[in-house]
Amino acid sequence: MKQDLLLTATEMERDGIAQFDGLAADRVNVQVIGVGLVAAAIHTMQALQRFQPARVIVAGIAGRFGRADGLNDADGLNDGTDLDAATDVPQHAHWFRSLALDGIGVGQADQFLDPQDLGWDFAGKGTRNVDCALPCPVDQVTGLADGYLLSVCAASASAEEAQWRQQRFPGAVAEDMESYAVVKACQAFDVPVFVLRGYSNSVGYRDHASWKIQPALQSIASQLQWFWKTC
Repeated sequence: MKQDLLLTATEMERDGIAQFDGLAADRVNVQVIGVGLVAAAIHTMQALQRFQPARVIVAGIAGRFGRADGLNDADGLNDGTDLDAATDVPQHAHWFRSLALDGIGVGQADQFLDPQDLGWDFAGKGTRNVDCALPCPVDQVTGLADGYLLSVCAASASAEEAQWRQQRFPGAVAEDMESYAVVKACQAFDVPVFVLRGYSNSVGYRDHASWKIQPALQSIASQLQWFWKTC
């Protein structure tokens, strides 16, 4: 029987998920794929060739955009009026059904044009977004994001950058640096891929000492425990 494949960007995320009993050792291989879109794409392709998994789950921490709307389980989320209020960021993990990519294109800041603006069909279907698999049964998922995950080449460095990105991608609820590449690699191999991210900080908040990494990883582990038992 083919096993599942769990991918994390860093050893820290892998070890944290394991610490909170988020791994099903008898049915999953775990691989670290590195930080960023290029490393994630390369190492995902290598892992797919090596393990030939039944399914792939990419999991790890992410930043959450300032507003709580767009999330099904928004209890306890702050209203996002202060993106620097990292201590107010809730500890939730969410499954994503759709992703978008930002950072590839021409220009910087207000002069930036992405491939779609330039008329390039870089996603292969005339849209910025790609879709991924959803956990089963979907009606039992407590952590399903209505909005999409925005994968970027470089994370937002300030509240102003976060606001600029959210204006350009109003449906985005979180920001990461790997998942889009993982999804595209899995689609090339025709392997179902699931995307799970836990919120450690607000997008643009760079004071790592205030990030809530361990609670975010614990939330991821809880979602994975449900996934291994149910799906």
